[in-house]
Amino acid sequence: MKKIKILYVHHGSGIGGAPISLLNLVKKLDRSKYYIKVLFFTNDEMAEIYRENNFDVEILDVKQKFFGHHSKGKNSFLKHLFSIPNWLNVAYNIAPSYLKGNKSFHIIHLNSDVLSSWAFAAKKLNFKVVCHNRDPIATGMLGLRKSVLKYFLKNHTDRIISISYDNRKRLGLEDKTEVIYNFVQLPDQYNSPFSAPQIKALYLGGSSRFKGIGTAVDSLSYLNDNIKIQFAGSLNSWNKPKSFKERLKNLLKLTVYRSSYLPIIKLSKAKNAEILGLLKDPYPYIDACDILITPFTVEHFSRPAMEAFAYGKPVIGSNVEGMNEIIDQGINGLLFEKNNPKKLAEAINYLAMNPELGRKLGENGRRKAEEVYSPEVNTAKVEEIYLSLMKR
Repeated sequence: MKKIKILYVHHGSGIGGAPISLLNLVKKLDRSKYYIKVLFFTNDEMAEIYRENNFDVEILDVKQKFFGHHSKGKNSFLKHLFSIPNWLNVAYNIAPSYLKGNKSFHIIHLNSDVLSSWAFAAKKLNFKVVCHNRDPIATGMLGLRKSVLKYFLKNHTDRIISISYDNRKRLGLEDKTEVIYNFVQLPDQYNSPFSAPQIKALYLGGSSRFKGIGTAVDSLSYLNDNIKIQFAGSLNSWNKPKSFKERLKNLLKLTVYRSSYLPIIKLSKAKNAEILGLLKDPYPYIDACDILITPFTVEHFSRPAMEAFAYGKPVIGSNVEGMNEIIDQGINGLLFEKNNPKKLAEAINYLAMNPELGRKLGENGRRKAEEVYSPEVNTAKVEEIYLSLMKR
């Protein structure tokens, strides 16, 4: 049987939810049926992880400005306007030049809807195009940028994969969009939470404002004495100044990036916090924690919540729109008012004081992971899309 050749295009840099989700997908595909190649735009640690898993990786080191309009990172209209020349260069020169050298591929699978310039180029060259919609699309003030993005996705993709029903609703292209959840690996064995006097809550969002670093840090002062929060992810560095130049540098950081650096300063002084930093393998820490917290400040699907469910851990998340698609209140976790650190702390304290309930929520989360986020179910759905496109 002839192999289906798929070129995956990844847009970002560093370790994050999108490349990890894509890695989980391609690892589940039968390589006797599929030939897989992954294109990165930066030669970073994530590209190396793909190589370690024996995937064909290629690096295209060119400057690109992506057109996206998401709740977690809305660029100004002016910034989008200035990015048009770069978008046109990618759509008409860079992407076509690369794709013409890879004509043998049947399907181009874009790992984000920000890659509209690549979708445009691929369809012009008659490739079959699949695009992942991983982030909630923002409407904006007038809806112009959303309309432009919808136009490109509607006319230059064959199928769109949204990772949640909330994402699909926001995008508004239901006729060509299928909801397929990101999936997680389900360990055969995992530790039961709340088995030690010291309760550990785990936060995996790094310094990201939209993932709730400020809320998590500010909740520390309201926690019971037997609780600590572990902070993981890419955290901004903050060093005590030793010279006038360093003082000026710190002052600039606080002035321009106050919401990102102020929590780090507070965190460095907290006694009930543990800084883990960037984790290449977060799963041992998920397995060792009692609670996972995901205090998002804007709408976004939480991959760490799914991973915590896989390890039988309860999840506490903010009540941003769409979070209740993951966390079922009082069944597998708790929802709290977003941007409210005291409410977050109250939820953590409540589970710490009610360990039997916490364990029950974790068991229910594991059950949901098995039924909804399993690799087999969701890989099969993606394969159905590939096979249907090959029949056209």
